[in-house]
Amino acid sequence: MIDFLKQYCQIIAYSLMGLVFAFASFFLLINMYHQSEISKVYTISSSYRTSIIDSYLTSVQNTKNNLASINSNTYQGSLTSSQAQTAYQKLNTCVAALSNDTLTNTLDKKQVNIVDVYYLRESYENEAVGKCLSNLSWFASASEKEITNTFLLQNEKVLGLYIKELARKTSGLKSRLLNNSSYHFTTYISAITYDEVSNSFTEVMDAYSDVAALTEELSNFLREEMEGAK
Repeated sequence: MIDFLKQYCQIIAYSLMGLVFAFASFFLLINMYHQSEISKVYTISSSYRTSIIDSYLTSVQNTKNNLASINSNTYQGSLTSSQAQTAYQKLNTCVAALSNDTLTNTLDKKQVNIVDVYYLRESYENEAVGKCLSNLSWFASASEKEITNTFLLQNEKVLGLYIKELARKTSGLKSRLLNNSSYHFTTYISAITYDEVSNSFTEVMDAYSDVAALTEELSNFLREEMEGAK
């Protein structure tokens, strides 16, 4: 009876050891898979830098130039002095948001990985959406602020819808990035991860570029409005 119990306990012990080994091997393979994911990089091509990144930086710089060329304190036109100063401040907030450290550091790199893209998308949500677009919404509610400017009143609804679209633009990407580290294995890990890095990076930068272009357009309006009133 004692020998039987000993053998039974040994069987249980070996079974537990086998399970522990299986789980340890499984998690080891997962870690190896994750390491394969985050080690893949996307080399930012010169053509993409020219077409999108340089265009983005130009829009931000043009907005800065527009704001530097006007003086909201001496403006006298269809906007009230308070409205002119508010418009100026909101666009200035956008400039700061669109020049955030995460974006600047990422664009300085020649290659990016999936971690870089994740933080870049987070910066879009926190900076471009949370700070810039939330301020640009002020321009999309012109009638509520009794702004009589023709440009804003004619584009009020379209502008509001476009801002909402830009605010949602990377929400789907966030889910994809969080689920990128899956528990299934494939012989196409490298290709899939590379595509996710390159496609995700361009998706975020395209969204950033659209926000910068909209900011520039509104700064053009403000500059023309205030210069025309001189």
